[in-house]
Amino acid sequence: MMLFTGSVFSVTSSPASLPSFKQNENILTPDSLKTDSISAVNAEVFLKRTFPRMSEDKRKRVISAMLAFPFPFGFMGAHRVMLGCKPWIPVVYVATFGGCFGLLPLIDFIAIVGSKDIEQYENNPHVFMWLK
Repeated sequence: MMLFTGSVFSVTSSPASLPSFKQNENILTPDSLKTDSISAVNAEVFLKRTFPRMSEDKRKRVISAMLAFPFPFGFMGAHRVMLGCKPWIPVVYVATFGGCFGLLPLIDFIAIVGSKDIEQYENNPHVFMWLK
């Protein structure tokens, strides 16, 4: 039992008095969210439930584009991890402050948003993923 007191109010709560939420297939509720780890898989589940009519390829492109934006995740190379790159590529992104202060993730963002199919960027072992 937790007791919060103040000069104006007093609140008492216990786990038995908290409301119970049920999982709806289209809406994420507190019971449907797992606290294990937040990853690209959880983001993909969120997008599947939020935009059920979006195709799998478009959903993956949207997630990759969000992660490629230079601030905050682009500097770390999170979009490259999502696309399945070699493990040393995010280290290069971090060591060079996002590839010359954010230039590399910005170009990756433009390449992902501008492409119709991102399969060419998946499992790409090069630091400059848009070069062939």
